[in-house]
Amino acid sequence: MFSAALGYPFHPQNKPIRRGWRMARMRLSSTISVAGLSIALMACSGSPETEVGADAPDIISLTSVAFENASRIPDEHTCEGADTAPPLRWDGAPAATQSFALIATDYDAPSPSIPLFEIVHWTVANIPADWRALPQGLRKDRLLENGIYQGDKTGGVVGYYGPCPPFGEHTYYYIIYALDTKLALPTEAISKGELLEKMAGHIIAKGTLTGTYSR
Repeated sequence: MFSAALGYPFHPQNKPIRRGWRMARMRLSSTISVAGLSIALMACSGSPETEVGADAPDIISLTSVAFENASRIPDEHTCEGADTAPPLRWDGAPAATQSFALIATDYDAPSPSIPLFEIVHWTVANIPADWRALPQGLRKDRLLENGIYQGDKTGGVVGYYGPCPPFGEHTYYYIIYALDTKLALPTEAISKGELLEKMAGHIIAKGTLTGTYSR
């Protein structure tokens, strides 16, 4: 009776306070759910260290005349410019190489401070073993001369898609893979994940070039 008369907050008959506690529990539950979702997404965001082939020897030198390693990517190769593929060159592939594949990925989406998912910017496969470069502005077609294949980037469009980060300065990983085989690929689109599955067990060396960009 004493607690009821004074309106003690925890008394079961104090309906306004009970409603307040219910609302607080609902808000807490929502916060926990959002936090759990964020943690789950972060666990799926990936990194170069967790990709298929991450343990392959990093002996290939991958460079570009457009930008130096770990430097800013020129606007020409981003959504702020012509959005053309940068020229790339590589050296140091093993003699056993039968083809090359190239994948460009941004692991910082949507923001480097909250990397919840990745954006795939380019997938190229079945680059001939005797090639040591890709030209600037490679055509955005599925199949190119000499059997070169371009898969889908994030968003379902074929070919190169330049940096276009919404927040902060992102780092973009261009990774060239030397394979001991030429891949059997479908004529239709495949994703980065599907391409990596086909490459699994065939990667004999790799090389990485990084670039940064912010808007």
